Amino acid sequence: MEQYKIGKTPIEMPTGWHDVNYNKAIKILTEDLNEIQTLALLTGRSEKEIRTATDTETIFYFMNAFLFVKGLPQKINEFPRSVKLGADRLIFPFVSYADEFDLGKADVGQVEDMLLMITKMNKEFIGDEERILTELELIQITPFLVAIYLQKILDGKYNGEKALKLVDRVKEELSFKEVVSIGTFFLSRLPSFNNGHPNLWRKYNSKVKKLKRGFLNLIQRLVSLLP
Repeated sequence: MEQYKIGKTPIEMPTGWHDVNYNKAIKILTEDLNEIQTLALLTGRSEKEIRTATDTETIFYFMNAFLFVKGLPQKINEFPRSVKLGADRLIFPFVSYADEFDLGKADVGQVEDMLLMITKMNKEFIGDEERILTELELIQITPFLVAIYLQKILDGKYNGEKALKLVDRVKEELSFKEVVSIGTFFLSRLPSFNNGHPNLWRKYNSKVKKLKRGFLNLIQRLVSLLP
C-alpha cells in the first residue's frame, strides 16, 4: 500500500492484487464500476469523499495509472510460503510445480472434496450448456479449494463442514493474488480438470501440464505419501 492524495484528501492505495482482498477484487471484475466507485472500494473512502476531493478527469487519469485492476495477478504459479488468517500465520509445505502429483500434502479427503466442489460449481455455472468454464468462473471456484486446503493446516485435522465455514474468511482476509495462486495450483492438478483449461486461463498458467493419469492413479500416489 502507498500513500497518495486526491486533491487534499489523503488516501492509501494498493499497488497490486497482493494488497486487495478477494471480495473487493471480484466486485471490480464482475461489476461495471466507474473510476470513482473503484477508487472508493480500493481506498476504503466513500464515493462522496472521492467526488468532492477533485475533478472527475483527474480521478480518471489517476485510476489509469494503476493498471493492475485491468488484469489478473501476474506470476500466479508462485505458491505462497504462508498466509495470514486472523491472528494465525499458516505455513505451507514446500510444493514443486515440476511434480504434477504434488498437492502440498493434501490428504485424500481434501482431494475428494475439492473434486466434488469443482463438479458442483461446474454444473452451477454451465448447466446444460456445452462449453468449458470461463476465466472468471474458474476464479470463483478458487476460494472454496483454498478453504479446504487451509482448514486442515489451521486445525490439524481435515473437516469438510469446517472448511465450508472458512470460505467467507478466505474471501475477506486473503489477498486476491493469494487465493488465485493457491486455487490455480489445485485446479491444474485435479483429474476432473483433465479436459483442459480455457485459453484465457492458460495464458496465466502456461507452464503447468495437464494431468494424463486418472483419479485412481492420483489416489494411489497420495496414499504412498502418507506417513
